[in-house]
Amino acid sequence: MLDELVAEYAHAGVGSRLYGEIVSTVRAVVMGRRYPPSYSPTGRWDADALSALAHDWTTDKLLRYGQLEQLLVANTSRRGLRRGLELSFTDFLVGRKKRTALDNLFNRANTRLESEAHFRVFAAGSKATRLWGLTEWKDPRPFQGPETELVAAGLRPAGFTAIRYRDDARKLSPVVLDRELSEFIDALFREVGGLLSLGQMAVVFRWRFDLFDATMVGLDEPTGPEQDGYAPTVAETLPGGRTPEAGVVTNESASAIVRNLTPRQQRALLEYARPGATYTTVAERLDCSKSTVENEVRRALQLIASESEGPDDAEDTFARVLDLLSDG
Repeated sequence: MLDELVAEYAHAGVGSRLYGEIVSTVRAVVMGRRYPPSYSPTGRWDADALSALAHDWTTDKLLRYGQLEQLLVANTSRRGLRRGLELSFTDFLVGRKKRTALDNLFNRANTRLESEAHFRVFAAGSKATRLWGLTEWKDPRPFQGPETELVAAGLRPAGFTAIRYRDDARKLSPVVLDRELSEFIDALFREVGGLLSLGQMAVVFRWRFDLFDATMVGLDEPTGPEQDGYAPTVAETLPGGRTPEAGVVTNESASAIVRNLTPRQQRALLEYARPGATYTTVAERLDCSKSTVENEVRRALQLIASESEGPDDAEDTFARVLDLLSDG
């Protein structure tokens, strides 16, 4: 049976048999793992949604990156091919899901914890359950107090605010500058005085940065029933944090953008990103007209968008641009 699929691909590309395998894979993954409707391009699971996902997955991943050909060559059985297709589609489905503000901070916090020397993991586990603390600590204990005590500790540190992007910035969530996010995590550890998991930090983020529009679920909850003795957790299906290579690209893009912004565009962009800012208030601070501010902000955002590969990439680049402007 696998030979027939290989022959079909060699002769005609994705024919009826291969497309049938693709559609069956989409249906099996979606229904078998019971992904919530938020993963559907239409907001519900129906024939149109499954068909759209099958088409997009085929064109955007299986063919564009040569994955289908690789799977056909690498596997010796139809069962192996189907397992490979399931893994590929799961990665595609999770990767295209729009991140929430909570997802964003979860992954950025994980990046900060893993990359900065003054943070240390004291107990291994999944991304959501690893216990983190300060490197300077000796024999620390996990925080085991009630959630109310944890939230109270997260509300005490002063001076940390979430910058909320405007609608015309194409920004879907608030952002805390990378420098401030690291400082906040450090302050949280010192307030709590014990080890914390990312799951516990996510609880604090929700309260501290007013993320009540994001649905809070247990990060260790399975996304669906077990298959072959395994069910991915919510934390494992969140889009992954940036790789070091991606971080370098973002830094280079942000630096190039800042160099190409005029001094007035830099000031306008930074002032307009602040909480409660309007074109009018920024114009007053810069001593220019409202229309001038609007034009300068629009040009700056267009430049960021042109240097980014999509909304998520633009979000990371915008955050880095603000970091650079704040430091400058």
